[in-house]
Amino acid sequence: METLFENPEDILIERIATSLSGVTLEGIVKLPESINVDSFSVKLMEKAWWCYDFIIKMTDGKPLKKENFLNGYTKAWALFYLEAAKTLSNRTLTAISDKRLPPILWTYHFPEYPSLAPYFKDNNVGAIVKRCAPWMGNGKYFLIGDGAIMKKILIWLEKGETVIGMLDYAYRSTHNSFLNFLGIPSRTPMGLFEIATRFSLDVGLLFPLPATRQLEIIKYKSSQFCSVLDLANQVVNDLSRIIMEEPQKWLLWPNINHRWESDILKYK
Repeated sequence: METLFENPEDILIERIATSLSGVTLEGIVKLPESINVDSFSVKLMEKAWWCYDFIIKMTDGKPLKKENFLNGYTKAWALFYLEAAKTLSNRTLTAISDKRLPPILWTYHFPEYPSLAPYFKDNNVGAIVKRCAPWMGNGKYFLIGDGAIMKKILIWLEKGETVIGMLDYAYRSTHNSFLNFLGIPSRTPMGLFEIATRFSLDVGLLFPLPATRQLEIIKYKSSQFCSVLDLANQVVNDLSRIIMEEPQKWLLWPNINHRWESDILKYK
């Protein structure tokens, strides 16, 4: 199939978008285009399991069997690419039951999150991203690495709009603090928390309910917390709990160790 894209994920999503009517999650994994996507590689699958198993052992949690975890994790990535393909083809319908979005909104990398792009565009939600993938459309995006990103976010908020960021990943180039995430001190983005505390803005955590496509928001009043760290810790604790309810569906397991401080906790 001819394509104008160079990124392997973009090529795979475009391929899926051409045959949505008969596509299955198992079929996506078997597509020729999937071979070049790191998400399905044995290396990343094994690292995802290592990180999950490491955290379970550190926190005395009840683990999934490796086979069940990896099967669910593979399906989670396939579902992500399917949702991105639907969004690329304008065939996705996602709505958030609570129409009163807080100014600061956090979410994380769950399989269905690509379906949010049209909703965010229609509701003037500006998203903080590393790159603008083709499936994301022409909504409002703030690019990580833009030297004026904080100024642009503040202007957006002054207009009464909402900004959303991913709380489950932290770039070293951004302002981070080490907070307890999934039982281990991990780099956590702090910029939006500091804005919320400084201007007494409400904060929300957007997440999918287990086994449904319904999206919910936990809301926090920043003025009720003693400090920005107290606020951030509460939201991160809630996110950790949500992720561990269906751990095989969190897409960023292979990346979590990059947020840890100690060299002892590095993947071998």
